[in-house]
Amino acid sequence: MACSVALINDIRPKAKEARLGDTVTVAYTGRLDDGTVCVTTASRRPLQFTIGRGRIISGVEQAVIGMRPGQRKTVRLRPSEAYGKHREGMLIAVDRRRVEANSELRVGQQLRATCANGRTISVTVAEIAGSKVMLDTNHPLAGKTITFDVQLMRIV
Repeated sequence: MACSVALINDIRPKAKEARLGDTVTVAYTGRLDDGTVCVTTASRRPLQFTIGRGRIISGVEQAVIGMRPGQRKTVRLRPSEAYGKHREGMLIAVDRRRVEANSELRVGQQLRATCANGRTISVTVAEIAGSKVMLDTNHPLAGKTITFDVQLMRIV
């Protein structure tokens, strides 16, 4: 008996692409324009998040959409897609006595501050003038363009 075989379609399952609402795990490294690594998961566990919940910076979240597990992507993010623009309105002056520091204060030093609602944030000493300290409450990477190398590890 003679048979003929025709190729119908490749029935192997296609790797799923990440989409809005998926919980994903990613590894990433962010670099400033001078090549300095400013943020990375290399020294800790990859990051797990649900796409669309806004728990991470928007540019990385958008970059992951359409990726498949194991895929890598490099994206260059403007401040508005990363940690936001640096806003002058986020500078606050406080009395130096209200700033607890274990050592001598210096411009550029990062401190932890507790807000009235109990939340803790990072602040940067922007200026020291006599009894006043100007604190920058912007994210330390605000205003920076960052290039991220992202790898989608898995879709949960």
